[in-house]
Amino acid sequence: MKRVNKVLGWILAGWGAIRAGVDLLESIKATHQYALTIYQYRYLAVGLFSSKGLTISVIVIGSGLIFSDNIQRVVAGVLARKRDKELQSGPEIDGEVYRMATSPRVMEWELVKQILKGSGRKDDPLVDTDILVEMYLVNKSSDRTRYIREMRLSAEIDGTRISFVRQPDLLAEEFNGKREYGIREAKDTFREDPEPLKQLAGELPLALAPEQPAEGWVRFMAKQINPDKITSGTVTLKVIDSVGTEYSIHKVPKDRERRGEIVLRRLGS
Repeated sequence: MKRVNKVLGWILAGWGAIRAGVDLLESIKATHQYALTIYQYRYLAVGLFSSKGLTISVIVIGSGLIFSDNIQRVVAGVLARKRDKELQSGPEIDGEVYRMATSPRVMEWELVKQILKGSGRKDDPLVDTDILVEMYLVNKSSDRTRYIREMRLSAEIDGTRISFVRQPDLLAEEFNGKREYGIREAKDTFREDPEPLKQLAGELPLALAPEQPAEGWVRFMAKQINPDKITSGTVTLKVIDSVGTEYSIHKVPKDRERRGEIVLRRLGS
């Protein structure tokens, strides 16, 4: 196939060169006959480029076929250098988890466990469970917007990795009316109403502008698990961009963790 391309390329390039030469000779002849002033050079230039539409296109195509191998090697080299540069500079999307909180979607989880235990039930009590994550994400690219299309959180329970599904809101289970999650910071111990949580993103994809961080809370939920058996240190969080690249988002060191208590608050209060 490569040999055929080269033969065809030489034919097209040769034809184009002959056509360009013929046009040039005709323009020179016309110049001698009709252009007796300084404008003859203008006619010559016009004649030279008069066939540039078809002729030059044929020459370019022919040259491309002849040197296609070299062109492919150059393009591959440029792309490889670009990939190496990206790998050396690290992942294009980065971030950190400031804090996590586990919340069973039932009122008085400790009381529920005691009641079930007192009834003689031996199997583990199971309940829908939320994990709330406060984090920030940043697009490290200086000129390209990146899009987050998915977020995945998982944790080990009794040796099995369980997936938690991202939820589009920060709502809690309804207890005497609609409620949402809020936070009571350590400095607000005596404050009656907790502060609402700032949501990172309701719907995906999430657009990350170049070098601009996004910060907030995300709620993940798993159905019918025992939250007390989530193995410490096994929670992992990944975000996936629009082309399917995964980025692991890790928790900040202990000395940088944010403090505060996750509580329920009446919706809109």
